[in-house]
Amino acid sequence: MFRRTADAIAMVVGAALALLLTVIVVAIFAQVFWRYVLNEPLVWPEEAARYSFIWLSFLGLPLLLRHGEMIAVETVAAALPERVRALLQGLAGLLAVPLLVILVWQGIRLMDVVSGQIAPATGLPSSLLYLAAPVGALLSLFFLAERLIAGPPAPSA
Repeated sequence: MFRRTADAIAMVVGAALALLLTVIVVAIFAQVFWRYVLNEPLVWPEEAARYSFIWLSFLGLPLLLRHGEMIAVETVAAALPERVRALLQGLAGLLAVPLLVILVWQGIRLMDVVSGQIAPATGLPSSLLYLAAPVGALLSLFFLAERLIAGPPAPSA
């Protein structure tokens, strides 16, 4: 049950990542086209792309953690016995927990600080930008728990 829930959440996050990447590409393309072809620069694409990129970064982290694809020194890890490597990966996951908890806490605090502010070009609430940190950190904690409880997920095709 836990694994199926994690798979469903990962699928939704993956779809959100694809959508965010599409928004970035379309916004930047629109900015360049309107500025250099139509000679009428738009004000919203830069802000939309920036917001999307920040969300893309914070939503990408949980999926990377889920699949164990974070930056690592592969040469050192490959030289270790499988048992020691697994132990170190588990330890690294446990050490990430306090950092992620602080990220949730401080992200929520920042949302409170900027509540009521509006992004100038898009008109979106500024707290929406800061929501990315706690959401990404909570999802990361969820996927770390999955790895520690149920083991790493099967490789996707």
